[in-house]
Amino acid sequence: MALVEISKSLDSNIEKYEKISNSVKEILQKLGLTQNESKVYLFLNKNGSKKAKEIAQNQKIPRTQTYYLLAALQNKGIITVISDRITKFEGIEFEKVLDILINNELKRIKELQLMRSELSKLCKANF
Repeated sequence: MALVEISKSLDSNIEKYEKISNSVKEILQKLGLTQNESKVYLFLNKNGSKKAKEIAQNQKIPRTQTYYLLAALQNKGIITVISDRITKFEGIEFEKVLDILINNELKRIKELQLMRSELSKLCKANF
């Protein structure tokens, strides 16, 4: 009987973890990451520094695509590269990532507002 209770408890915990993980991925995507970028970031955040090969194998993403994803994440400033004899990648703190992504979205909104203002002026002048 105790084994059944432990099994149910484990299933419940796994379900909770998956729901939380899916919610976090969804939020990261709303903040500008692709589905695979969010998967790779969360994997690095949870598991520490890893080689590209390890990331590709664990996340079931082709290694060539993994390098593009890592470069994109590095350009966004949410992972770091650890260059020793073997290059490894590491996710930065989650709170900092959220700040970076939110600031990027705020900048994008300001740019859109400026573009709207300029377009409005152009339309008034020409129509």
